[in-house]
Amino acid sequence: MRLIQDYLGHRSIQRCMIYVDSRYKEVGRLCRTETEGLIVGYTFDLRTNELRAERMKNPQSGGEHRFVAYRLSNQAMKPVSMVEHGIILEENDGSDE
Repeated sequence: MRLIQDYLGHRSIQRCMIYVDSRYKEVGRLCRTETEGLIVGYTFDLRTNELRAERMKNPQSGGEHRFVAYRLSNQAMKPVSMVEHGIILEENDGSDE
């Protein structure tokens, strides 16, 4: 068991053990790290046809989430992994490309 905390600060205990059906095989262990900022909304200006993301600081920044990936035993056993660096969207410069 482990202690976890959600975005509102609530704490709870979570069991980390799960039963995996024998039809599945583990093909990877993944870890996702929380980003520094979150997109919490969008603003669209009809006059300029501009979409802007509204951001805030992520209170869980740096936190890690670990996952185990499974595939059916009769499928390829090729390991899975997460992309090293996510896609970074650049700020809108106003051009219409």
